Amino acid sequence: MRKIYTCENAALVGHLFQLLKGRGIDCVVRNWFLAGDAAGSSPLEWPELWVVNAEDEPIATAYIDQMLADPIEEEETWHCPSCGVSVPGHFGCCWNCTSVRDPSSGT
Repeated sequence: MRKIYTCENAALVGHLFQLLKGRGIDCVVRNWFLAGDAAGSSPLEWPELWVVNAEDEPIATAYIDQMLADPIEEEETWHCPSCGVSVPGHFGCCWNCTSVRDPSSGT
């Protein structure tokens, strides 16, 4: 297994986890519920996203980089090239099949 992403925002890590699973990439989240105690005596441990198969690492990291890139400013509806569904312009991936929007093609 290889760690590919960590962040203090557990919701974001969980969202990325779900998106990768939807793309068929086997992954796990570690430290999902760990945090320092109220007195601050234990260190904060952020959630970590790990891919199970090392060969999935380049694909998964590229997908995460694309998902976390600056938002697309265009607000027009686009059509998913994979499933054909209409998707609001502020979404960077298809809500139906999780295909990533290609900003250069306008789809």
